[in-house]
Amino acid sequence: MAECFGLPKSFRLFFALAAERMVAMLTRNRLCVVLSVAALLTLSATCVQAASVTVVNPSFEDPILADDGTGNPAGWTLVGSAAIAQAWNPPVGSYSGADLSGTPTGADGANVVELMFNSAGGVAGFTQTTSAILTAGTTYTLTLALGNRGDAGWQDGRTWNSKIALATADMAAGTYLDSLTFAAADLPWGSFTDKTLTFTVDAGNAHIGQAVTIVFGLEAPAGKYSASCFDNVRLSAVPEPATLSLLASGLIGLLCYAWRKRK
Repeated sequence: MAECFGLPKSFRLFFALAAERMVAMLTRNRLCVVLSVAALLTLSATCVQAASVTVVNPSFEDPILADDGTGNPAGWTLVGSAAIAQAWNPPVGSYSGADLSGTPTGADGANVVELMFNSAGGVAGFTQTTSAILTAGTTYTLTLALGNRGDAGWQDGRTWNSKIALATADMAAGTYLDSLTFAAADLPWGSFTDKTLTFTVDAGNAHIGQAVTIVFGLEAPAGKYSASCFDNVRLSAVPEPATLSLLASGLIGLLCYAWRKRK
């Protein structure tokens, strides 16, 4: 859905009134036609589209799994090692709504990705390099559904951390453009909730021109088993909006014309 970014409400009201006046004057003066078109085109340039970036297998429905079945999630690359790091069709009792291959509450589709460590702990995750190219002034928004297992034995004060991050294809593993970490206690037990990371690229970013990479994973301390699940990966990119000066230049002619008519 298109939105106008960076324009105060007072400016938007002004532009709407100006557009109405332009339409009223279209039949009176050819110059006004030119000015109106220029101004409206400039106004449209300030409205930017939040474009969805294609994510391969975003809800991990490939492969098709039976209830409590596991498999490798197509399109995703495992980084690190864990006791379990697979797509999983949660059975009854693990997540609300998950019985008989149903959709867990807050998730999308029957499958999720589960990362689990034994008492040795560790760090592991999945990555996917997208077709999006890191561009100065662009804001990237990454959203995933995260949740903890709700079956008995997991809610006993365990302290793992779930991570979502953005990187680029040229960055070393474990380094990110930006990341967010959520403790086990920050996530629901037996359901999923959306978590969102937003990152705007500075003009001096050294990774401009590189492909954007999605990262998610689990950081587990030693001592107890740790597990967390991920689903419904979404990424969008919003380019830098046009400046108000461009819009003003499109309206200068109209304002001058209106002033001369009043004289």
